[in-house]
Amino acid sequence: MIYLILFFVFLLIGLAEINEVGYNKNVYGVLFFVSAIVLIFVAGFRFYSGYDYLEYQSLYENTTMQNYMAKAIDPGFALLISSLRNWGFSFYAFIFLLALVSISLKFNYIQQHSALLFVALINYYTIGFLINEMGQIRHGIALAIALFAFNNLRDGNAAAYFLKVLIGFLLHGSILILVPIWFLFRYVKVAPKAMFWILLLLMPFLFIDIKGVLFKTLEFIPIFQIQAKMVFYLYTDQYNQKLGFNISFVLRLLTLAGLIIIQNRTQLTNRNIQLWIQLYFWGTVIYMVFSSVSEFAIRLSTYFKTLDLVIYPFLIAALPNRWQKNLLYLLLGLYGLWSLYKVVYAMGNESTFLPYQNLVISWLYE
Repeated sequence: MIYLILFFVFLLIGLAEINEVGYNKNVYGVLFFVSAIVLIFVAGFRFYSGYDYLEYQSLYENTTMQNYMAKAIDPGFALLISSLRNWGFSFYAFIFLLALVSISLKFNYIQQHSALLFVALINYYTIGFLINEMGQIRHGIALAIALFAFNNLRDGNAAAYFLKVLIGFLLHGSILILVPIWFLFRYVKVAPKAMFWILLLLMPFLFIDIKGVLFKTLEFIPIFQIQAKMVFYLYTDQYNQKLGFNISFVLRLLTLAGLIIIQNRTQLTNRNIQLWIQLYFWGTVIYMVFSSVSEFAIRLSTYFKTLDLVIYPFLIAALPNRWQKNLLYLLLGLYGLWSLYKVVYAMGNESTFLPYQNLVISWLYE
């Protein structure tokens, strides 16, 4: 129930923000700060709730700098676990610390770059928060680092960009997808018309199985942890599903098209818009090419889809009429509600999110 309550609270505040109800930026800023504290409380003090909870508990209790490769864990994460454990931090403190860092970084990014705070929050809560902060926590921190790396990409600061990629790599190897993106963004500017033809030509990848090709590339992967993860995802039915032509793909196309259409009608920072268009395009390409292996497509393309945190608020703010803003926001809200249902409720009694348990709440009721 807590998941739905938070969703509708955030949704209603977002609706008030769009319609400038009692509009005061300071008020919405305070509400946004309180929302951050609430989500840190929900994710940081959770107890046997969310994806991969037991897996992370086992990793925290058993991973050392001697055996991390056998567990296919990235070295930076293994060092973090070992250090915290040696300093006397419990697993619960570890969960809280990672939630604090990841959520704080993302809220800070939203506050710096989003035109509408709670439009960004409703998108983050229903997808990023539930999947990453309540489950895939290493990937969640890597995504937060990537967001700030994109600022360096826009500004042409190679040293800061690749330093962030290195830090992210030590925690989650998938962030290496950002290495070629530097060169593609800096030296290959794809025009909207070219994007249309490239995406059209890539459509067959939505229906072609490339697992055989990926199997053959394994021997050329020099990093054991990445190779081990690739093998796991390729051989596990849960993670190698075909995505095909689905609502997520359609939404990516519509978002990219919306950015391109509005690009010439806005007074907002053109450098940011160009950055978002190029990155969103490359993210869509990655999603299409790897669509026959769901985990590859989702994990890699999410680095770019996370920009929805600033893109959707931008699109809504750029619309000329209030009814258009409300309509688009409510459509995004419906999509968010559907996403929340899929993640939390679709599995019924088998859901790892239900019942939600919290250490602090349990302690108070003891």
